[in-house]
Amino acid sequence: MLIGGGKMNETISVIVPIYNASSFLNKCISSIINQTYNQLEIILVNDGSTDNSLEICTLYANNDSRIKIINKENGGVSSARNTGIEAANGRYVVFIDADDYIEKNMFEVLANDLFKYDVDMSMCGYKNVDINGNILFASEPLEEKYFDDKTFKHFLFKPNYYREILCNKLFKLDIIKNNNIRFREDIHINENIVFILDFAHYARKYVYDNELLYNFVQHKNSALNEKFNLKKVSVLFSYVRLLEYKLEPDVLNKIKYKYLFEGHVFLYRLKKLGVDNQDLKKNLNEFKNKYYEDIKNDATISKKKKRQLWYVINLNWLYCTLRKDI
Repeated sequence: MLIGGGKMNETISVIVPIYNASSFLNKCISSIINQTYNQLEIILVNDGSTDNSLEICTLYANNDSRIKIINKENGGVSSARNTGIEAANGRYVVFIDADDYIEKNMFEVLANDLFKYDVDMSMCGYKNVDINGNILFASEPLEEKYFDDKTFKHFLFKPNYYREILCNKLFKLDIIKNNNIRFREDIHINENIVFILDFAHYARKYVYDNELLYNFVQHKNSALNEKFNLKKVSVLFSYVRLLEYKLEPDVLNKIKYKYLFEGHVFLYRLKKLGVDNQDLKKNLNEFKNKYYEDIKNDATISKKKKRQLWYVINLNWLYCTLRKDI
């Protein structure tokens, strides 16, 4: 059946990066294979799991011809997603995290919207839930339905929108492949927003559905809850990359703020680990000389935040020691 710019029998490639996710994998895969939209290519990328994740994947693959398993050495979630992109043959692609699950009509809603409005990406609402399914947060409904490039980027950086979430979005795969868009494997935090904005450089039309269809599970082993480690410093690379995009001035200034504030917090944390990172010090000093005035003159950044930034730059050890949440 033709609806807008596509067909309801077009294949959606579903890419699931998997690393030691055996406790959650059954619920995740079951929610995918039981979708009301069933024209799927399901790519399970086992990223060097040391538990029985591969065995679980194999059991499902033996009973569903739509499932393809890729077994690779551990390289991280971005590497696993990139491997999935290379293998994908559908017209559209969606990324699902192995410890999350989706409502049974998610793909149908995303596909219907994408076809009806003839857009490059469709999106839906989502919930943050605990491991028992209790709702911790639900994305707020938006009055807007259809976005051009400018409004889409504005929407991504709305204060109450969790812009890092990737998995509530259905992408046109040819835009990704034809323009060699991939996840940055050297960025371990914010890699999703960089990928989305790389896609947005070539895409022009987007649609959003308020229905809450993706369940983002928060649990003790979540990457968001991990203690500080050296990989977290890579978020600074994402901020530098974000400054290259055509974003609104106040958004760019907030990114500059985050680079300086978090960068100086990282200096403190690294020193506590016995690491004296001279390159980071140099980069922060150059960044401060280039962008500090932009931050000071931005009325959308509160005076409190500006004071905190001054303290973390000029009285780093004292400020970070007194802040119990740092």
